[in-house]
Amino acid sequence: MSDSDLAIQHLSLVRADSGCDVPLQNTVVTVGRPEGSRYFQIHPSPDMRIEVATIKAPHESGPYLLTDEMQVVLQRVSKRMLLYAGITSLREKFLWPLSLPVDGNRWTLSAAEIIQIAQTKWIRMEQNTEGTGWQGYLPSRVRAAPDYGTQTLQEWITAAFRDRVISNEKHPLAEYYILGPGLE
Repeated sequence: MSDSDLAIQHLSLVRADSGCDVPLQNTVVTVGRPEGSRYFQIHPSPDMRIEVATIKAPHESGPYLLTDEMQVVLQRVSKRMLLYAGITSLREKFLWPLSLPVDGNRWTLSAAEIIQIAQTKWIRMEQNTEGTGWQGYLPSRVRAAPDYGTQTLQEWITAAFRDRVISNEKHPLAEYYILGPGLE
């Protein structure tokens, strides 16, 4: 993340010509599940979730998004995900990629259950005591309704995957999987 991205991430107010503080819409969107200590909610609208294909680079964290054309080309090494738009109690926006299919994997099943609850309630999650899935926790006090802003899901995706979209075979990661050891 560049210094300018960090500055934007931490900026919450801007001074307007009138001398009044005007809240900015948070344009930073991360990809991943929220931290265990953070309460969050998931946007309840079906328009704020989408099924996508992603791929990971070796020795990097975070997925790359594949365009429809590249989903076909990299099908053998890609992973299907359902991206859910969410927001933390600190107003941090995120896209939670839930692995598909959900069946059979206790981690994914418990995450899917928490996502369902989070569409109507604030919740936080931690690994359960058995280490076999996620455990949700509701807050002890009522919290204000989340403000997701007015951005569309496409705007969230654009912000989250700025330089992490593979749209053609000339992308270095696509070349790695097409020509290199990725498909051996």
